[in-house]
Amino acid sequence: LNNQRYEQAIPHLTKAVELAPTNISIIKALASAQWMTGDKEGAIKAADAALAVNPDDVNVLGLVGGIYTDLRNFDKAVEYLEQALEKAPDNGDVIFNLANAYLGQGSLDKAAGLFLKSLEAKPDDHEVLYQLGTIYDKSKKYDEAVETFQKVVDLKPKFLNGWDALYKAYAHLSAVSEGPIAREAAKKAEEALNMYNAIKGGE
Repeated sequence: LNNQRYEQAIPHLTKAVELAPTNISIIKALASAQWMTGDKEGAIKAADAALAVNPDDVNVLGLVGGIYTDLRNFDKAVEYLEQALEKAPDNGDVIFNLANAYLGQGSLDKAAGLFLKSLEAKPDDHEVLYQLGTIYDKSKKYDEAVETFQKVVDLKPKFLNGWDALYKAYAHLSAVSEGPIAREAAKKAEEALNMYNAIKGGE
């Protein structure tokens, strides 16, 4: 498992769970391995078994929430991740995963609040900034979106999604603006699109 040989780990972990069906660490390891190999249903079954042993384990709640987020069952994900956050309000992984679940659910304000909280601990986390910028763009807060996506590409100059998002945010800003502001935003949109194409062409 530690060497990311998940397929090889699963049979051994499955046997270990049979021998020690109440060992939370082993069940969690099995669920993680199954998740990483794409066996999401198996991972949920294992995670449910871990919850049956200890429904208050923050890591298990977080794992289950993450799996349900991956399955796009955001209501279930929120249910488990909210429980995890209640028990561990400063757990960075739980905060990030719950924010993503809220985002999937369409609860943009709740998601933005948690992404901002996540940035307090890691202000240079480009993934968090990218998600926050996406929320600003969806909420038609184009100035904030542009500023946030600019930070993303400053941190990760070759991050294709960042340049694509910056281009779109500038294009949106141009569409709702007038005069010099609209022209400047359109120019910046073109520059971001050119960067996107240059990086994509060089891959």
